[in-house]
Amino acid sequence: MSDEAVYLTAKTLYNNKEAHALAFGPFNRTAPNEMAARHANPYRPGAITLYNETGLWPPERLAACPGAGARLARRTSATDRGGVDERPHDD
Repeated sequence: MSDEAVYLTAKTLYNNKEAHALAFGPFNRTAPNEMAARHANPYRPGAITLYNETGLWPPERLAACPGAGARLARRTSATDRGGVDERPHDD
């Protein structure tokens, strides 16, 4: 799964809890503000980008994620242009 697909999936889950809960009751037990909680599983760079944008990802954790900062910079510059950076990424 591409970083962009992970980002868009995480963003959809983060922004649409109520709609997801109506469709599938267990989503009522989720807390979007806890999506970036520390645990043993690694996070995908696309998810880290969203969590950083929403303030869920502390800056000190971003520094420990190689490549996530570059992805965030690309996403920010693409968003500033009014769109999503759809170019393929080598990293």
